Amino acid sequence: MSTMSLDLADLLRKFKWKRELDNKGISFRKTLIFVLVGTGLFLYFGPSFLRWLFTSKGNSYDTLSRCINDKIDSYVLESLNSDSHIIYPPAAADGSPSDNPNFLIHFVGNGVVGAETKPDSPLYIKSEKVLSLAVPFQPITGVFLPGADRSDHQREATVLQFVNGLAHKIQCIPIGKACLTITHQIYAHRTISSLLVQDIKITNPTDEDVVLSLERGGLSKWHTSVVYTHKIKVGSEDHDCLVITGSLTDGAKQFVVAVTTTKLPATLEVKKKSSETFHVYTVTTYSTMLNMGKYTAIKESLEMDALQVLKRFLSMTSRQLRAAHVEVWHHLFSSGLFISTSKKTGAINGDRINATLYMTLSQVRAQKVESEMSQEELNQHHSHLAYTEGCYGGHHTLQAAKLWLDLTSMDRVVQVTSLWLKTLESQGCHKLVKMGAEGVMQAMLLSFGSWKFSNQHLEFNTEPKDLHRDFHYRRINYGNGTHVNVTVAVLDDNRAALYVALDRNDKDYYGCDGGCLDSPVQLSSQRRQFPVKLTEPRTAVLYITSDKQHMENLKHTIHVHEVGEAPAHEQHVIALHKHGHALGGLPTFFWATFSLLIVLFHLFLFKLIYNEYCGGVQPETKAQRSRKFSDL
Repeated sequence: MSTMSLDLADLLRKFKWKRELDNKGISFRKTLIFVLVGTGLFLYFGPSFLRWLFTSKGNSYDTLSRCINDKIDSYVLESLNSDSHIIYPPAAADGSPSDNPNFLIHFVGNGVVGAETKPDSPLYIKSEKVLSLAVPFQPITGVFLPGADRSDHQREATVLQFVNGLAHKIQCIPIGKACLTITHQIYAHRTISSLLVQDIKITNPTDEDVVLSLERGGLSKWHTSVVYTHKIKVGSEDHDCLVITGSLTDGAKQFVVAVTTTKLPATLEVKKKSSETFHVYTVTTYSTMLNMGKYTAIKESLEMDALQVLKRFLSMTSRQLRAAHVEVWHHLFSSGLFISTSKKTGAINGDRINATLYMTLSQVRAQKVESEMSQEELNQHHSHLAYTEGCYGGHHTLQAAKLWLDLTSMDRVVQVTSLWLKTLESQGCHKLVKMGAEGVMQAMLLSFGSWKFSNQHLEFNTEPKDLHRDFHYRRINYGNGTHVNVTVAVLDDNRAALYVALDRNDKDYYGCDGGCLDSPVQLSSQRRQFPVKLTEPRTAVLYITSDKQHMENLKHTIHVHEVGEAPAHEQHVIALHKHGHALGGLPTFFWATFSLLIVLFHLFLFKLIYNEYCGGVQPETKAQRSRKFSDL
């Protein structure tokens, strides 16, 4: 072994670079340190330097990325708050794939009509409970640069705003050193239920005029359809539109469908340093047909209705249309659920809850705002919303996996939303479901916590063991004049506590915890705290009512024989949600010790290098030491 080491040393001594280092007094130890430090610096700074080197400012991908990022920045905070969903471009500026989770298609609907935001998406109308019947007509308009490669020569991102009920599509096309921007705003109008709107704005900041092509899929193998052009006069302006009518079959049902849409030019010129805005309106009316002999009469009636609707809102501004639509969605999402983010695999978080709420509400009508209701009809509507006896009667839905599947296709959307509506109806919420979007929102909110209206009170039936995350139930309707806010907070000792406040109220309300053995607590706009009780037999953890005498009687009618505070949740359960694994976060002492070790190591390394180069060693001693190491 020693002979082999000597032979290796003699071999190294023969190399020219080794002799030169020996002659200059540079030791092998110094060379090794230089190599290690250089390698470390390259590994740390190299990727960033290479990315900067190969992605210059003139690169089209870099230009497109800046354009897209500038446009979607305003939606990022909404996305972080689970109020919107963003589908980023397929690649980042450096060519690496995007890590944006895509569990949701971007769809707009109002319970009467709907469509995806893609140009090849058909129009959907209602059959049975949801928008499941595809009409062979593609209503979404695409804007393209003629002759350019649509996949490589542009970048695109889409945003779906749940709270506003709006879908946005942003296209960026490089023109020289600048970037042409095309923004689409797409929505199915909530108050004009037959209307699908696409507002398009093209901004050209470049120094040259640009001609763009406008393309819409239009008809797609609709063999029974008839198409003709119609002119609508609004004021002094004439508007050309297409009218398409035909029949569709869905199982045993026959539908007559009429589609009226604004006619588009084949190309559009956008002058330099300017912008162009135009609007694409699609009105769809349809009806079931029991007798083929009545087809002509039904078709003509539907065409006339569609043309009248189109004429009515062509006189309105796009801002008025959008404002009326957004107001309805804001009202719907004034109720809802906040849930603390969990890192546990497969956990349901706020983004999926809001996306599922939005998609289900998009499948049902909001009858209250769609047409002028008489006072009698309005009173009946309110009474149905107020009467919620028996809703919700099942286990809370946050653990029902089939209700939270990815909504990545229309088939999946139809499957999940249909199951939601059937579940709510079968668990005592059928009257709320009949009331449309507002009732469905309240029914889904009740189901999230197994809330139930029962015999003059509202009870919270989630088991104490399931209250291991923070929840905030926002604006639960209790009658027509009261909204209840309930918060579940996991405290530092891992015990859950309940906080109740009234958003508004038309009378006095009272609350009590599990078993109702304590005196009723009057509720107000200020939060009142209640402990989470564990009872035997198990009862609700919270009761709310406007009848104080009824609440005082509950302690005698619930019939519990054991009542105590619910035990603290086990640390590994809390850690699983907070950190994604049962071990939980490492203690602060560990990180402090680890940081100290890193600092000490670097100080030792600095001292070693300093002694090697700047130590007070005599030249002859240094030379002897250098010679000694080099011989080895």
